[in-house]
Amino acid sequence: MAKRLFILGILFTLIAANVNAQKTWTIYDCVNYAVQNNLNLGKSKLQNEINRENYNQSIRSLLPSAGINAGSGLYFGKTVDPTTYDFVDRQFFSANYSIGGSVDLFNGFSQLNAISFNKLNYLAGQEESNQQKNEIAFQVLTNYFDVLFYKGLLKIALEQKELSELNLERARKMFDTGLNSKSDLLEMESRMAAEELYVVQTQNLLTSALLNLRQNMNYSGTEELVLDENLEINEIGLFGTDKDSVYNQALRTNPGVKAVNLRKSAAEKNLSIAKGYLYPSLTASGGYSTNYASAKGDNNTVPLKDQFNNNASQSVSVSLRIPIFYSWNNRSQIKRAKLGLLQSQADVDIAKQQIFQEIERNFNDLSALSAEYGQMVKQWEASKIAYQAAEKKLAQGLIDPIDFYDSKNLMAQGESNVLRTKLQYELKKRTINFFIGIPIYSE
Repeated sequence: MAKRLFILGILFTLIAANVNAQKTWTIYDCVNYAVQNNLNLGKSKLQNEINRENYNQSIRSLLPSAGINAGSGLYFGKTVDPTTYDFVDRQFFSANYSIGGSVDLFNGFSQLNAISFNKLNYLAGQEESNQQKNEIAFQVLTNYFDVLFYKGLLKIALEQKELSELNLERARKMFDTGLNSKSDLLEMESRMAAEELYVVQTQNLLTSALLNLRQNMNYSGTEELVLDENLEINEIGLFGTDKDSVYNQALRTNPGVKAVNLRKSAAEKNLSIAKGYLYPSLTASGGYSTNYASAKGDNNTVPLKDQFNNNASQSVSVSLRIPIFYSWNNRSQIKRAKLGLLQSQADVDIAKQQIFQEIERNFNDLSALSAEYGQMVKQWEASKIAYQAAEKKLAQGLIDPIDFYDSKNLMAQGESNVLRTKLQYELKKRTINFFIGIPIYSE
């Protein structure tokens, strides 16, 4: 017996240790995990690396280009001796070597504008990735609050079910003593079954909410997500700032707005690149070349070193290209670039409008929720008093089960409304705080 107790004690200790060791996920833990493990963000990072390489290469394109050429051949029959330029009819070996380079002196500032264009695209891509992170964070934030709501709803449902069980047991005793009718007892049993069904339905909604959270986090763990339910919710009241201040702050800090502004600046540089093709371009180049030849059986072949020195030649040149007509291609590029700039400006206007509307909508919701909350608390408190009175009347047989359950359901609905309003208010407040510049995830 003692041995059994010892083994059971060890098992309970291990189970308790496992429960205590299980991680409790705060809202920031969930958001950070989602941002770090999202597959689409990984793809965006790769695209940003491509954009950065495009930017770096546009800088390197300012450097001169240089190359070395070498060639050799064995010639038969009548051909030109590359060292004397005489026709010869014999077998000989020839080799030539050259090095050359060129640099653009002027090309309508196209290269400099291309550097700025690629840099702006790279920065815009980074901001778009940040915006993508925000969208993921907001989705997880919403999922987290959904889980808290359904957990609270399930708690209320279980409490109501427990109250119904107590009252049903009391009704059965009253029926057994002849103080209650069969129809009243059947009505209460029917309502009890309905509440049991509601508990199951609420549990299913909670399970679905947890699944949505896991999927949007891309959570790969096998253990259950244990959420921190002690969410700090400040007193509900009027928000301490105005929507215009939040909007102006969002225009400076929101990555979505910053991205479209950078895309617009890139479109301006693209227009400058297209206009640069109308200007003349100036290129400087230079080179050095030499060659060597030896005839088979010719004892008078000049030594390799001497031929390299004697046959060496140098060149320096400057070339000017003036565009005159290229099937209207340059003009077409300018026109397309102007249209692209107009599109970018439209994207900026749309982004600003969406930000303002979202901020305005959240402020309107905050104001409405703040006004509703006080009334809902009053309604809930009144419904609790009404339920207590109805419960006493039911025990005395002064109220029928239908009226009693109406009072009970009104109390449960009031508590659910208070919970919903409180969580919605906190979610809206955190959304506005984000627009102010308070992050919802760590970098």
